Amino acid sequence: MAGKGRASVDDMKRVEVSVLLAIDDCGGAADGLCELSRKDLAQRVGVSPYRARAALDRLSGEGLVELVSRYNEDGGQLANGICLTERGTWYLAGVRAGLLVSSFEAPQA
Repeated sequence: MAGKGRASVDDMKRVEVSVLLAIDDCGGAADGLCELSRKDLAQRVGVSPYRARAALDRLSGEGLVELVSRYNEDGGQLANGICLTERGTWYLAGVRAGLLVSSFEAPQA
C-alpha cells in the first residue's frame, strides 16, 4: 500500500482482480449469483471490508460485475448477490491468459 491510508493504482487493481477471481471461484448459486457478503468477500481476498466495497463499487461502475439485492421470504435483506457480467468474464479471461486488457470488447466472431 502507498501509506497513510492511500492505496496506489496498482494496489487497487490487484484488489479488483482478486475480487473478480473470488467472485468467479465462488461458484454461484443456481441463479448464477455469488452469495458472499462484503465482509466474507473481504476476508477471502485479504483486505478490509471498506476496500472490498470500494473495489466492488469500481467494478460495478465499469460494468464488470452486477450487484443484485436479495430478500428473504419475510422481507429481511440477505447479502447482495454478485455476478460477473459478460464484460467481466472477458476481462477475467484476459487476466488469466496474462494479457494486458485495455479494451473490454468481446472479440468479433
